[in-house]
Formats: sequence, structure tokens, C-alpha cells
Amino acid sequence: MSQNPKKRPPVRRVGPDAPQGSGGGRPPNQGQRRTTNVNTAPRRDPFWMVLGGLLGVVLLGLMVVVYLISSNSGGAASPPAATATSVA
Repeated sequence: MSQNPKKRPPVRRVGPDAPQGSGGGRPPNQGQRRTTNVNTAPRRDPFWMVLGGLLGVVLLGLMVVVYLISSNSGGAASPPAATATSVA
């Protein structure tokens, strides 16, 4: 394999553009559109779905905090209101 490049046999090309038989290779695709399946949905960016999910979780957590604060279920009971008694 240590032959001089001038004495080395030519490299055989393999692939779709390689010459076949007496003719040349396949001409390159110029101006042809690639056929696609019409029924497939286009790819969507998942960033907006993730952002919407995070905002939904934050909003739900905020609503739970407001509910817990407003229901006063912290365990500390407020003292009853003082009633005025008349001494007669």
C-alpha cells in the first residue's frame, strides 16, 4: 500500500453520484421539491408548551396559598370577641 500516488490505481467511487456503466452519474436534483406526507403535522416548538405548563402550576399554587390564608386554617384560633356585661 506504500505505492507512489502516480502508480496507485484510481479509486472506485461508490454512491448515487458515482458513474454507472458508460454513462455519467445521476444528475443532481435541481428544482425538484421533496415529496412529503400531507397528513403529518408540522413540528412545533415545545418551549411554549413548557412555559404554559409552568405558568399554570404557578397560578394553581398561588390560588392554593390564597385559599389557605383566607380560610385561616393555620391552627391558631383567634380569641373570641369580648362581650360587654352590665353590672347592675
